[in-house]
Amino acid sequence: AGAMLCQSLTERNVTDTLVLTTGSGCADDPLPDSTRHSGPGTTTAFYMAVRHAGRLADDLMKKGLPTDSPVDIACDISKPDQRHIRTTIGAIGQTLDSNNVHGCAVLLVTWPKRYADCQRSSTGVRMVTRTAASQSSVRIVSV
Repeated sequence: AGAMLCQSLTERNVTDTLVLTTGSGCADDPLPDSTRHSGPGTTTAFYMAVRHAGRLADDLMKKGLPTDSPVDIACDISKPDQRHIRTTIGAIGQTLDSNNVHGCAVLLVTWPKRYADCQRSSTGVRMVTRTAASQSSVRIVSV
């Protein structure tokens, strides 16, 4: 997918970890916990995940991934009809449907490091920011 897109799967100051995972399993097995290693500073490559994209997106957003986080969809890689679709995690289901993506695709979800201080609370995502003047000054903003 990275070669098809002509881009690195990690980027300095954005992501420094690459997670390769499946989005589905055997019919008799429970669904895998595909998002457990995803977090700020990661690019997660979900294989065999088109059918489960909505569930995976919901799991990631519950962990604190903002809805406008970028997703690259690499379809039919190394085939004559390969294509690339760019979307966001919040719009992934609609994008897959409107582009008629049903089969062979890799979903590359980028979770930038700048969201490292985002936390999930019972009232929603809370972002912890530090003022430039002092690292000991902390402001919590509910999003």
